[in-house]
Amino acid sequence: MNGLAKIVVGCVGLVGALASAGLAEDKVDNPLYQNWAQFKPGSYAKLKQVTEAVGTNAETIFTYTLREVTAEKIVVEKKTVVILDGQKKERPTPRLNYAAKLTKEEAEKQKPRGMFAEGQEDIEIAGRKIKTKWVEAEVKKDDRVSRTKLWTSEGVPGRTVKITSSRTHPLKMSSTRELVEFKADRK
Repeated sequence: MNGLAKIVVGCVGLVGALASAGLAEDKVDNPLYQNWAQFKPGSYAKLKQVTEAVGTNAETIFTYTLREVTAEKIVVEKKTVVILDGQKKERPTPRLNYAAKLTKEEAEKQKPRGMFAEGQEDIEIAGRKIKTKWVEAEVKKDDRVSRTKLWTSEGVPGRTVKITSSRTHPLKMSSTRELVEFKADRK
């Protein structure tokens, strides 16, 4: 390889390294990864959701269990059991992968929309008092109104402590998802 070719190859390598460094800078920490990664595999959060719609009540139990933690991702297993009219149905149990880093666009999509209030509150869950942060949002579009309030805690795997939501149209619906049990073995 002659001198000019070495310079060109070197410049291409340098440009590639700078571009990669620039791409790495465009990535931000994934809050969900950050939360789960502080716990040991086997840690879990079990939430019960009650949904009321059109005079029908449905109950769903979600159990999120940490299965794997690496520097690049976490793997969380999601078990879902639906109870409708006294009948229990287990759904397939997928494994969810959450990357340690997100693009700025991906991170922006995870932010709450229509947020109009936030605060802190201690909530008693499963016999434990948990310090939480909450955000409340209301979204109006035409004659539709949706309201959501989310309570989170960094001391709970997956962060979710409680979610309430309701909407008025096209059909009136409300649901409450609440933490009923969790195991948070820290590393």
